[in-house]
Amino acid sequence: MMLQHLHMNRNEKPQTINKWLLDMSIITNEMFEASKLRYDSRQLENQMSKLEKKNVIKSGNSCMVTDYVEREIQRLNTYFMQVVNKLEKAKIIKHVPYLMGKCKIPHTYVVINNDKQELDNEIAYTYEYLELSPHVAGKIAYMESSLQNEDRFKHLTLKEIHGLKGMKLVQEYWKEYKLRLNQITDESGERLYLVLVYTAHALFVGAGKNPIIKWLEKNNREAIELYNSEPVKYFIENAKDFHKTRNDYIISLAENRQKRFNIPFEKVVGANEELGIEGKIVKVGNDPYDDKNIWDKTKEMMYLGLYVKAYRKLQEYYGHTFS
Repeated sequence: MMLQHLHMNRNEKPQTINKWLLDMSIITNEMFEASKLRYDSRQLENQMSKLEKKNVIKSGNSCMVTDYVEREIQRLNTYFMQVVNKLEKAKIIKHVPYLMGKCKIPHTYVVINNDKQELDNEIAYTYEYLELSPHVAGKIAYMESSLQNEDRFKHLTLKEIHGLKGMKLVQEYWKEYKLRLNQITDESGERLYLVLVYTAHALFVGAGKNPIIKWLEKNNREAIELYNSEPVKYFIENAKDFHKTRNDYIISLAENRQKRFNIPFEKVVGANEELGIEGKIVKVGNDPYDDKNIWDKTKEMMYLGLYVKAYRKLQEYYGHTFS
């Protein structure tokens, strides 16, 4: 699917992975819009409004939407880069990453206040997207390292920082991170007003014969005849097979998560090797109403056996159905 798109469409502009996924028909437009909730809090509200109207999910289950979107976008991002690296290693495509920045630049202008009969200063903002230099990239890396090593944040792991957005300390971390990111300057000392840093990717098909034939010769020779005789049918069947296989796979993962959650776990209590006291195994039930634990909506839905049903409905809405 990737080679087909790159072979048929020339695009020299670097793009985010999610934009590549959309262009290659690996995700739908609905999923592309939903993926923005990772860095735009307003998107979650927009998605919930659509999902509630279409009876996909009930009000109050926004945690379930975040769980689904973040899991599946991350899964596809990881898989996309694995394929890129595989094709690049085979010298079939060329890949160039770019560190990019989104800048929210303030502009002050003067307006007439008719009520007060005086001039007021107001601020408007423009957005710019630029490639960040190695100098700026180094400043950002140093800022992140310094922030993570501060006494109040040094006990947080990277997994917690990026995965526990509801945790108060993590929220404090990201608030401070955004403040410091916004202060970053370039080589000349000019403030960039950065609000987001991300990686964009340029992908090019290498020189030589048809890259799809080249790939099939190495990995799936039996498909060459079908590709040569009916390339359109080949691509359609290939895409359908990909989406069906992916759909079955991610639903099975959701079922496994719910199954594992509902199995009571065991812990050893009373063991003390120094005193020669043997421990005993005690089964502990997963109780979402235990005040000693922190529970979110998705864990409660696992406990009630509703998690997979909700996950499947979200997959049906956001995934390719070919209907």
